Amino acid sequence: MGVFVTQQPTSINVTGTDLIYTVSSSIANSAQFRFVTDIYQSGSNNFITRLKTYPNLYGAANINISRELGDQEGYDNTWTITQAEACPEVKDYIMYFGEEYASSLSSSREVVTGSIGYDLQVFPGGVEVNEGRNFPSASFNGVSIDPVGFVWPRLGALLSNNPMQQANYSSSFSTLDFEPKSIALPIGEQDYSTLSVLVNPRTTTNTVMAQPEIFIWDSTGAVLASDSIYIDPALQASTYSGIVDIPSGPFNFVNNPTINAAFQGDWSAYQIRWRESAFPFPKSLLQQ
Repeated sequence: MGVFVTQQPTSINVTGTDLIYTVSSSIANSAQFRFVTDIYQSGSNNFITRLKTYPNLYGAANINISRELGDQEGYDNTWTITQAEACPEVKDYIMYFGEEYASSLSSSREVVTGSIGYDLQVFPGGVEVNEGRNFPSASFNGVSIDPVGFVWPRLGALLSNNPMQQANYSSSFSTLDFEPKSIALPIGEQDYSTLSVLVNPRTTTNTVMAQPEIFIWDSTGAVLASDSIYIDPALQASTYSGIVDIPSGPFNFVNNPTINAAFQGDWSAYQIRWRESAFPFPKSLLQQ
């Protein structure tokens, strides 16, 4: 007896795709047999729902929980944020897979709930249409290569609503200069914007996310203003896992006197920089 999970979705993931668990049971040929899936919100033990699924001819089933989790998610309304903070729509769930069956077609069913929890972290989002991945492939990179060719393991990545231009946004700089302006994302002085950085648990304590920064240039490449962007220290812990939203639009900094004054002047481009503290060079988004 017992349910075996042979396939599960990767975590972190999005609710706008198929979140399929493949399960099987050695007693799937029993009378009135169905797989029983109990979904809880992790941390609070808040029961969400129970699904019952009939097995196929091979005693297995593909259980898709994307709709059930999607019904629990809302929308990220933090586009006016003024400091880096955790995305409120990233939530953790835990699934238990059990079974129900009977001794005959006429007898009552017995339910055996699952005892092993399967964790999944999700947020509202879709897939990359052309490749069917959960995140834009140009933004979800596994490594970062510095100018001398050393490969640093990347445990964070940029998520964006402009995936086709994503490869232009995130790149390492051997010199932090004005050159990338030609690939900048156009934006206005009264626009709000946010960046979303995926942060995974670290294996060491010296690769936490460093404090983001903003730099503003004029048309000659001279720095008009720069400042650090506040980030909650809890989001810099080595055990933190989730999405960090970073303010990145000119109007997100309207209450910062130094930065706002620069945006009211003759600015040409600005850059939002962030990195993990063990990396020699930051990742960045350039806008003009």
